[in-house]
Amino acid sequence: MNEFTGRTDAMSDVLELVRPVPAAEAVSDQDHGGVIRRVGIEGRHGHPLEWLRLTTQFLADEARNPKPATAITIGRLIEILFIQAVREWGGKSNNSLGWLSGLKDPAIGRALTAIHNDPARKWTLADLAERASLSRSAFAVRFAEVAGQTPLRYLTLWRLGLAADQLRSGTAAIAEIAENVGYASESALTRAFKAQYGTTPATFRRKR
Repeated sequence: MNEFTGRTDAMSDVLELVRPVPAAEAVSDQDHGGVIRRVGIEGRHGHPLEWLRLTTQFLADEARNPKPATAITIGRLIEILFIQAVREWGGKSNNSLGWLSGLKDPAIGRALTAIHNDPARKWTLADLAERASLSRSAFAVRFAEVAGQTPLRYLTLWRLGLAADQLRSGTAAIAEIAENVGYASESALTRAFKAQYGTTPATFRRKR
């Protein structure tokens, strides 16, 4: 079995914690806040999954032999590793996993994928319902049942998580980050960020 550690409450936390751990510890668990700490996945007949072997080999080679854009490449490879690990594990789990459960539901999964692929778009409930091929009312009910929150609340939290990630790891201006994650202005992002995290983006960045 291969296992990765990670958190689903902020993508940066996930990416910095993704690493193999001993098979003897192979469990999947969540803390009381619904944060997934470990993701265990199994290959077939005791053999590693081929995509995992190839991707980790490519990742190791890239780290050992830096080239132009190595940092970006490594970041994308880690994202792929995490997403694939979650897909393997989540597809075999019957537990309620928030947005992970949503990815197992074809209709809700399409809406989630749309949000993840283009968080800066001015999404409306009608837009997301259309992606899911459901009426607005049916979509809202089904999304809440599967993901544990309303679609627009999920969108807000996803955007703020991305903003927090960019504040931690980059040097972009807060106004630029706001635009990247779907807020019309720096002040709009600041209001939403403070409401969620209890601090402003500027203070958050300084403390990281």
